[in-house]
Amino acid sequence: MTTTGDFSLLAITVPHVSLKRGSNGGSLFAVFEIKVEANCSGQRLQWTHHRRYTDFMELHRKLSHLGFAGLPELPGKRLMNNLAEQFLQKRRAQLESYLQQTTNSPEASTCPSFMNFIGAVQFIDASESSRDDNMTNFPYAMRSGRYAGTKPARATDVDTCKTCVIC
Repeated sequence: MTTTGDFSLLAITVPHVSLKRGSNGGSLFAVFEIKVEANCSGQRLQWTHHRRYTDFMELHRKLSHLGFAGLPELPGKRLMNNLAEQFLQKRRAQLESYLQQTTNSPEASTCPSFMNFIGAVQFIDASESSRDDNMTNFPYAMRSGRYAGTKPARATDVDTCKTCVIC
């Protein structure tokens, strides 16, 4: 799959989708769980990250804007019945396929936008971070994921994080 320095992405899946309610009793929305397995300096890491469909749309927009060739198509937006169980399971599988196909492009799958999206922003080479001006700060990327057996360390500045802070 994807390799950056001493970091390599081993597997990426979207095993679950769940419905959440917005704050103060707001409307329902779907949240997709992304499970990532990676290797960093010989240590196997596993974490989950949660994203909404709009986050996938934003990732696709960023990758397209950066000019990466051969990107897969993102499943289309649906305005009605988009929270039906059958539809959500189909979309979950399509989004998993989208992420797996994106990892086949070494350039796209190692860019800061993709690494941030999967919650691996701490593995971004600082020299490449200038390619994406709208990168989310490291602590935010860690909020929804946990590393198996290891508490995530906090980075103070994403732009200077060159090494694996977990290993």
